[in-house]
Amino acid sequence: MHSDTIPLATLVRTLLIIIALLTCALLESCGGIYFVGFVSNPGGATKVVGVVSAVTLGFVSDPTGVITPLTAVTLTDAGTAITIKFCGDQKQWFPINQRIRAEYIAGVFCNVLQDAVVDATGDSVSKSSQE
Repeated sequence: MHSDTIPLATLVRTLLIIIALLTCALLESCGGIYFVGFVSNPGGATKVVGVVSAVTLGFVSDPTGVITPLTAVTLTDAGTAITIKFCGDQKQWFPINQRIRAEYIAGVFCNVLQDAVVDATGDSVSKSSQE
């Protein structure tokens, strides 16, 4: 008797591959393509606007083994979310639940933050004015 069911091991392996590919796509979203609400300038600095929904610190290692700290920031705007990796500890410029305008230069392993401004009425903090 022949069964038309897929073996469990094959199904699990396929699901793991799909999850790995989706995770890689999400983690490597530091290019110049953005969705509605995000603006890109391919000739120089890239500008993004959104509400900070997550900030995490981590590290990235280049092919030579040099380890660099980075800050991953998730911004949401009009129902779309994007995570951008900035070189160094930049968490002070990205308060949770605040609308931020950020400008950065794209890098290979992480992006160099040029400016970050709280985009709201009242007090605003600007990275460029603090340097």
